[in-house]
Amino acid sequence: MSKKLIAGAGVVASFAVALAPLATFATSQITPNGKKDTLSVTIEKVCAFGYDTDGTENDISAGSHTDGTFSSYTGGTLTTGTQGNTPASGNTAGKGYGKWVATGDPEAITFQTYNAGDSAEPATGSPVADIAYGIMEVGTTQEDFARTTLTVVCNNDDGYQISGTTESLSSLTQHGSPAATLTIPFDNSKAVNTTDSSWNLKITATPDTSATGTITNNAAAFNSSWAGSGVLVSRNGIAAKTGDTFEIQYAVGIDNGQAADTYQGSITYVLAQL
Repeated sequence: MSKKLIAGAGVVASFAVALAPLATFATSQITPNGKKDTLSVTIEKVCAFGYDTDGTENDISAGSHTDGTFSSYTGGTLTTGTQGNTPASGNTAGKGYGKWVATGDPEAITFQTYNAGDSAEPATGSPVADIAYGIMEVGTTQEDFARTTLTVVCNNDDGYQISGTTESLSSLTQHGSPAATLTIPFDNSKAVNTTDSSWNLKITATPDTSATGTITNNAAAFNSSWAGSGVLVSRNGIAAKTGDTFEIQYAVGIDNGQAADTYQGSITYVLAQL
């Protein structure tokens, strides 16, 4: 400290001492020389397919569909006389692939709150029911019948999981005597083929770059061990910024003895926070 500053400090001290006896009557009116403000911000927990903030431009879509491709259709040929329409009047079917027709609102599945281990599915936000209509020949396979993309936004520290439950594709009419419903079963233990009819899926994950933890993918290939029910993918951390994106690709194989009919079945996805 400079000599000039020391002298100044000494002057102030002397002045204060001289005034002290005159100020004793006002000690009860001295105001505090400190103040503390506290801000409390609660971050809402979001673990949902997509993210909707009142229609702002930064919303994250719950998901989307992509039609299959004819180019990967193998075995057999499609003729000009093949059925061009689906059983639902007015809907066009893809020839050799699945063409999506949306029957629900994707936002209907946004902001469901569901914990892993709950005994029942969420009471609100019924799963969207969309159908991929396609035409195939016997003795053919199609590994790109149709695709679905799901985007998960979840800021739960413990993470989340997506479970799936599949059905066989069942004939819309009865066959034989006695009459019976024919099926094309789900079988993810092998790639689709023309020996025995089946359908399966595989999942490609594109993680949120801001995420924590790791992703476990139980259906990364057509010949994975996922058996058609249970946890498909999971993350043991947060994926809240741009969302984790999962593309599901469906494959169908038809053997030479499969009876002509329209076969329909579904997979239901449920997102749960851990």
